[in-house]
Amino acid sequence: MANKYFFRTAAGSTLIPFADGTHYCTGMDEGFGSGEVYAVLLNSAGAQITGTAGSIVFTGSPDEVQYLAATANGTITATTLKAAGTLSTYTPATFTGSVTKLKMVLSSLDGTDITHVQAWTVRR
Repeated sequence: MANKYFFRTAAGSTLIPFADGTHYCTGMDEGFGSGEVYAVLLNSAGAQITGTAGSIVFTGSPDEVQYLAATANGTITATTLKAAGTLSTYTPATFTGSVTKLKMVLSSLDGTDITHVQAWTVRR
């Protein structure tokens, strides 16, 4: 069985402002052996849009202190995140082994009317 966990702001919102910054996904059971991370860019109306610049980097922690690179595809380029109804071209970041906390670093994101990022992991 898989569980879905969202990245959140310090206030607990799953809608993360697109400004440069670091956000976390916590509370994951360390018993899951693998997982993928997905992301979307949203405009002021809440619609999924295509990015024009920037990147999102994901790392994972087994102990909530040290962070390790994703097993594969740890960086998503914003231009591969596409508008609803079109095919996104990124390969999700993947993690294997004991991961209890994920870190997401937003860097220089841009897109027409981008206001938020939403990202989540599916662990199994």
